[in-house]
Parts: sequence; structure tokens; C-alpha cells
Amino acid sequence: MFEQGRILFLYAESPLHPGTGTALGPVDLPIQRERHTGFPTIQASGIKGVFRDIPRSLRKRFKKIKEDIN
Repeated sequence: MFEQGRILFLYAESPLHPGTGTALGPVDLPIQRERHTGFPTIQASGIKGVFRDIPRSLRKRFKKIKEDIN
């Protein structure tokens, strides 16, 4: 599918907890980890969801600003 790859580093300005969604308790405490190394990881689907939501939240903000001006 892809012949080249790039490493992407992200810097979180607030606390981040990419949960696994597999805990049975009221709070999902296990975090996503790379299977072979055990290093914490964030799945691509979570990153895509954030980038998909950015335009939606920006539209809401600009709509509110426009209403406040008028």
C-alpha cells in the first residue's frame, strides 16, 4: 500500500489518555501500547477523529463570533 513512511511526533498541551476501551470497570484505565515493545501509542483512528472534528468546532466558533457581532 505505502512504500514510504514518516515518523510524526505530537506535543500534547494538556493531559492525554488514549484508552484501550477494554476495561470492565467504570473508568477505562489501560492505555494503548505497541504490542511488541510495550511503548505507549496512539492509534491512527484517534488522530484522524481529532483532525476530522477541527473544522466542525471552528465552524461553531466562527458562527458564534458572527452572531455576537450582529
